[in-house]
Amino acid sequence: MSESNRERIYLDYNASAPVGPAVAEVMREHLEIAYGKPSSALWAAELIIRFLDR
Repeated sequence: MSESNRERIYLDYNASAPVGPAVAEVMREHLEIAYGKPSSALWAAELIIRFLDR
């Protein structure tokens, strides 16, 4: 079987994983208006923290 005909299986979900469509939509809505690492003490994290606390 040639390389192009084989079904690929991704095993490194430690680095990333597929995101469901509903999750992606909610994330997209929030990422358009807020950003920042939630564990940060900086101002950019404040809005993200409020979103996550909901």
